[in-house]
Amino acid sequence: MMEINYQEIYDCIEPTLTSDWKKISLYCAFWGTSCETKYYITTQTGEVIDCLQLPEFDAVFEAISAINQLFFDSRKDNESALWFVISIVIDNTGSFSSHFDYSNDLNEQEDYFDLWKKQYIYEDNNNG
Repeated sequence: MMEINYQEIYDCIEPTLTSDWKKISLYCAFWGTSCETKYYITTQTGEVIDCLQLPEFDAVFEAISAINQLFFDSRKDNESALWFVISIVIDNTGSFSSHFDYSNDLNEQEDYFDLWKKQYIYEDNNNG
């Protein structure tokens, strides 16, 4: 079983959070030896902010680099259960959820990512 330290992931992102954050939605996808990691912050008013739009770009870059390293280490230590996409949602009450996608059918990356955003970012915003 893969060990992922969710507190460590939060600690990487925490310096970039807005004061009114409600939820973090993190996406990391692996293709071969490279990966793409992004996260979105949903505020108390429902505004969704792409991490790359945050004012502290250096802190965001540092957070993404550290998270990528955590994921690379986790995958390296457990080659028998390699996931291709991990989705993590953390809310401001300390609750979190994660989902691992083990399918290797990510050929339509843009379609996959659009579906991911609907499921992990915008689902709660539609419910008030």
